[in-house]
Amino acid sequence: MKLVLGYCENRIRVYNGIVRYNRDQKNTYTVPRDLMAKRPTNMHAEDVKAKVHKKRTSLSALGRKNDLPEVTVRAAIRRPIPSANIIIADFLEMSLNDIWPEWYNEEGIRIKGVSDTLISTRSKTKCHRQKRTAA
Repeated sequence: MKLVLGYCENRIRVYNGIVRYNRDQKNTYTVPRDLMAKRPTNMHAEDVKAKVHKKRTSLSALGRKNDLPEVTVRAAIRRPIPSANIIIADFLEMSLNDIWPEWYNEEGIRIKGVSDTLISTRSKTKCHRQKRTAA
């Protein structure tokens, strides 16, 4: 049986080392934790910032130098902003995948997924007015 990122073949779900078939408790058995694939995590935002500061510059200065808003480059260490992420990775002489493996694959192509849903936390509500035109 092949385990991949918490899931394995034939629609079998893996929860904390336990494989369950269709949520039926009768057909469960444990899988050793070392067989479960571990998901890579991003480099901590403060570590990225520290690496930039060790090279005697700041994230804001990187933004000014590359004609991007300073706040965009500062926000890029916490959420995926491809233009700013590329600037930071080039400055640190690292690949995008080395810094942010949850956001970029080995080729440096953006991975769409869970992090996109975490970014858009603001709900899209209707306008507060009840009528289309003002009275």
